Amino acid sequence: MGVICSCGAILNTTLFNIAFQLPEGVASGTITYNVNVCQERVESSNVTVNFGDGDPSFTLQSTNLVAVQCSTQGDVCTITITGQGILEFEGNQQDVTFQLEFRVDETSEQVSSFTIEGFGFQAEIAVLPPGTLTSFGCED
Repeated sequence: MGVICSCGAILNTTLFNIAFQLPEGVASGTITYNVNVCQERVESSNVTVNFGDGDPSFTLQSTNLVAVQCSTQGDVCTITITGQGILEFEGNQQDVTFQLEFRVDETSEQVSSFTIEGFGFQAEIAVLPPGTLTSFGCED
């Protein structure tokens, strides 16, 4: 019998020229998302995000995912991941809370929001290449 995942996402991709609001201002750079989350297995789910290919750059590694939630409004499905993690920035590490949100509809898949509380946020919607995001909980 297979493993059931009623709400979740798998994403392993790198995007270029993504704007991110950092403490010292907006930076544009490469962002890599490695996401494997499932509502039924939140304790073994993980999120890693790397931003930047020089200075500035940061890495967020999840340590405790609190919630994976799916909601549908019309043709748009939203997958929201909330958790805590370790942020490495400028050689320092700190515990942070973050939220990552995907939006899926018939024509596109997006990272619609990524916020690290007290640190920064993705300053634009990142459109994903078709078929890059595997989503659970967004089926008709």
